Amino acid sequence: MKSFRCRPPGRTRGRAPLVSIVTCGLVLSGCSFDGSATESNPELKQVDVAAMSATLDDTIEELLVPGALALIQTPAGTYTVSAGTTTMGDDIAPAAADQFRIGSVTKTMTVAAVLQLIQEEKIGVNDPIDKYVLGVPEGSEITIAQLMSMRSGLHNYLDTDGFRAAFGSDPTKVWAPSELLALGFSQPSGFAPGTQFDYSNTNTVRLGLVVEKAEDKSLAQVFADRFFGPLGLTRTSLPAATDTTLSAPFSHGYQYGPLQVSDKPMTPEETAAARAGSLLPNDVTVMSPSWAWAAGGVVSTADDLMTWIKAFVGGDLLDDANQQLWWDSIRIQHDEDPRVFYGYGITEVRFGENRLTYHEGQLPGFNTMAVHDEANDVSMVVWTNLSVTQDVDNAFTVMARLLQHIYNTPADTPPAR
Repeated sequence: MKSFRCRPPGRTRGRAPLVSIVTCGLVLSGCSFDGSATESNPELKQVDVAAMSATLDDTIEELLVPGALALIQTPAGTYTVSAGTTTMGDDIAPAAADQFRIGSVTKTMTVAAVLQLIQEEKIGVNDPIDKYVLGVPEGSEITIAQLMSMRSGLHNYLDTDGFRAAFGSDPTKVWAPSELLALGFSQPSGFAPGTQFDYSNTNTVRLGLVVEKAEDKSLAQVFADRFFGPLGLTRTSLPAATDTTLSAPFSHGYQYGPLQVSDKPMTPEETAAARAGSLLPNDVTVMSPSWAWAAGGVVSTADDLMTWIKAFVGGDLLDDANQQLWWDSIRIQHDEDPRVFYGYGITEVRFGENRLTYHEGQLPGFNTMAVHDEANDVSMVVWTNLSVTQDVDNAFTVMARLLQHIYNTPADTPPAR
């Protein structure tokens, strides 16, 4: 979420950084590395795990992140690179099986459910939203497609004083989707439906209700039945609104200063204090997932998210016609930066001939990237256990720097913000 795209401390002071490098041969049975796989593709480099590890270590030190992990798959193999710790005060290296809050990567799941319902002809992609649920401003004009592509104009409920005050005072508060929508609808729409792009969690919460009505079951059950069970995502769920914790093993999430959903960077003075060790981040792991729900409430692991993003982008969830409908939805997000595209629940960056398709997740305590390049068979999941501190998104920055170790074409990714 921008202003938490439910999309984005110093390394523990007084000890050397904990760096873990795990390669496929160590952790996956039956997996091997074949150098010819990258030699046959001029777009890809030979993977240098030590170099990627050094890059990750340097990046989390620069961004004051306690811990981070990158799970990477290329035609040559699977690699896990981690740095720092999941728990400040303990030397616990991040692992691909650790559970964390994925934030707005949840949107890919909500949209995937909508697309499957479109495929099953239970809803129509260009139908107005008020055909399914009433009470949406301009509901006769806003379509399912516009909600999926962030082109409805509906105000983001996160960007309201009412939400920020309530969340800041009690992150365990249980929210009904209708309460979140009421906050968003209390503010005027930003533009006429379909005329512009503006990232708003209000869109995806509304889509979650459409899915529940069409399926006559909870969104959590829809996800479990359609995705988590069939794909074997055993550590992934949309928790109950009252479930404020994560399942072991998990990473704690951290944030400097008071709990807030705005991704406001630290001041120079705060940054200096954090680097000196006199300012430490707060543990913000415990919260109700209901405030993000269909827009960002899912918890998962790097292992599970890798399976998910490959299935979503790779076409395992839809027939060919509807997968093409999804691909065709991807268009320039803002005219001022032609490198960034957004479609139905997905972002895309293009560099050279490569198309990097991904979604970011950012919420208090965590920042995540789930990435897949279908043409080159490259995938990456990155998570950090810190909210934004500098004027960049932590996981996006890690991803962009690690791409330099994977692609021969310079990854001219846009700035993270």
